[in-house]
Amino acid sequence: MRGHRRSFKEINLGGRQPSASIIANHQAKMCILIEVITTNSSGARSMNISSDWLKLQIETELKTINDAVVLAFIRARLIEPHIVMRDWDYGVPTRQLPCWTVFEDCSRDLALVYCDEGFGPRTPWGMVWIGNSGRPTSLGMDTGWHPTFMDTFLDSLVATELPIWRVYHQNEDGKFEPITAPCEWDMTWESRSSLAAVSENARYWVLDSLRDPNEWLLRNP
Repeated sequence: MRGHRRSFKEINLGGRQPSASIIANHQAKMCILIEVITTNSSGARSMNISSDWLKLQIETELKTINDAVVLAFIRARLIEPHIVMRDWDYGVPTRQLPCWTVFEDCSRDLALVYCDEGFGPRTPWGMVWIGNSGRPTSLGMDTGWHPTFMDTFLDSLVATELPIWRVYHQNEDGKFEPITAPCEWDMTWESRSSLAAVSENARYWVLDSLRDPNEWLLRNP
C-alpha cells in the first residue's frame, strides 16, 4: 500500500536491505500479535463501536485541520460507516475480522477503515483495497495501519492529490525544519531532488505540512 513512496523507516535505512536483527525483531512482534489474536476466540472487544462513535472520532480529528481545501477533499469521500468482513493474513487460515469502512476513493480503489482487532487497538486505522480492481481485500500489512484517521489518510495515495507537501531538512540534532512552502506532490519531490544533488550528505524529507514531524514521528517511531 505504500508503493507511492517509501516509509520513514524504509528511507532511514538508506535504501539498504533490512538487517537480520530487524527482520527477526519484526517476526517476533508478529508472532506475539498472532498469539494475541488467535487466543481471543470470541472475536469481540469490550468497546462498543458504532457508526456514530466513529463519525465522532473523525470529526474530532478534522477539527484540528485549518485547511478548507483538505477538509472539503476528505469530507467528499467520507461515507456512512459500515462493517465489511476482511481476511486476516496471519494466524488461523480463513479468519476474517470486522472492519468499519469510513472513507472511499473509488478512483484509486482505496478505503480507510477502523478495526480494533488485528493491528488494533494500538493502530486501529488502516488503508485497504476496496476490491473493485481485483486486488486482495484483506487487512494487508502492518505498515498500512496507524493510530489515527488522519495519520492513515496522509500516508495514503489519495493524499498525494493535495498541495500539502513540503521539503524538510533534518538537522544534526534530529529535528526537522521546513525549507519549502506547501506544494504539489511531484513538484515537492523535484525540489527535494535538486537540494539533494547540491548537498549529498544533507538529509531531506518530503512530508506533509499539516503535522509537525517533530511531534508525529516521535509518536509513530
